[in-house]
Amino acid sequence: MEQIVDLERRIELALNEIERSLSLYSRNSRVGSEPANEELEKLSIENKKLEAAIEELKAKHSTELQSLLAEREEERETMKKLYKRLTEVVENSGE
Repeated sequence: MEQIVDLERRIELALNEIERSLSLYSRNSRVGSEPANEELEKLSIENKKLEAAIEELKAKHSTELQSLLAEREEERETMKKLYKRLTEVVENSGE
């Protein structure tokens, strides 16, 4: 959960930085290309980090989900066996 909160925070910061850079650029069309390029480079690097974090979280979530589904299936099979056994005991006790 902390990873998701951290990711949301980083996304929010990156979006704020993009908005700030665009606002600065649009206010003054004569902004030097070097500072703008540096800002774009920083944003590009942050974007790549965020995309990697998102993919990592997706992979982790997928793995955890598959594990939980397998565990659920095992439990279902156990319950079927227990029900079958219970049914046999109940049927045999009546004889």
